[in-house]
Amino acid sequence: NHINMIGEIGRNENLAKFMHGLTRSYTAYFNRKYKKVGQLWQGRFKSKAIIKDAYINNCINYIETNPIRANIVSMPHEYIWSSYGQRVLDQNSKINVLDDLIL
Repeated sequence: NHINMIGEIGRNENLAKFMHGLTRSYTAYFNRKYKKVGQLWQGRFKSKAIIKDAYINNCINYIETNPIRANIVSMPHEYIWSSYGQRVLDQNSKINVLDDLIL
């Protein structure tokens, strides 16, 4: 029911433009696929600045273990959208979730 991601922002206004494009294109895809109309997301996206190196590790750990807490998988590398397999286990994946995200 939500998305977590970590990226680097070059200019503050780029984040809003990126999120607008992402939510618009996914909403169009979803509505077309499931023959729906209207918005999918409730409210504005939330973002937080990560300043300290240690805190970014905690954030990455939280995101990568979210599917376990949601009882979707039992190990983080089993979740197709997780970066854990690529980042920690150096596994190849059909989906490259570790692309540079610099806005």
